[in-house]
Amino acid sequence: MRTTAFSRLARGIVSVGGAISVCAVLLSLLAAPSAFAQAAASHVSSVGTWKADLKESKFGDEEAPKSITLTIMKDTPQLLSWRVDMVDAKGQAMSYSWNGPQDGTMQPVKGSDGKELEKQSFKDEKGVLIRRGDGGKDGRPFESHVTTSADKNTMTDVVNAKSKDGKPMTQTIVWRRTP
Repeated sequence: MRTTAFSRLARGIVSVGGAISVCAVLLSLLAAPSAFAQAAASHVSSVGTWKADLKESKFGDEEAPKSITLTIMKDTPQLLSWRVDMVDAKGQAMSYSWNGPQDGTMQPVKGSDGKELEKQSFKDEKGVLIRRGDGGKDGRPFESHVTTSADKNTMTDVVNAKSKDGKPMTQTIVWRRTP
């Protein structure tokens, strides 16, 4: 499977930095124009609507929701913007969204009321989108790896976290692009 920009996404259901020397910054600035041109030429946008394939997805120790729809509004190497609309296992509808750079910095995930639910980051690392979340006030921190199929119509988001009782937990959410 190959990743694209989300190929750069989803909260799913269920989160880095470092110092850079002056020399490294100067070298990266010199290389930036060709790197940006190459990235722009190879970037495949994932803008559109994606539905979770609930039969193929695995939700670990949590009940499967009744539906999850991911809408990617913007997907460039510099900016990602998405919204998730879901109906949980009990029939409760909810929505949340994220907007920010795809550079690994934590940005807020906001509920439909505009309140921050948690923070997440997105960064492409060697062709795999790495998504991290802090879990918010009551949640669990996680890390996920998102890949995209060769035909660019399926994304697989493998989420690793700890369950409520502290045991390792994995969820796999399979997303299908809708026409």
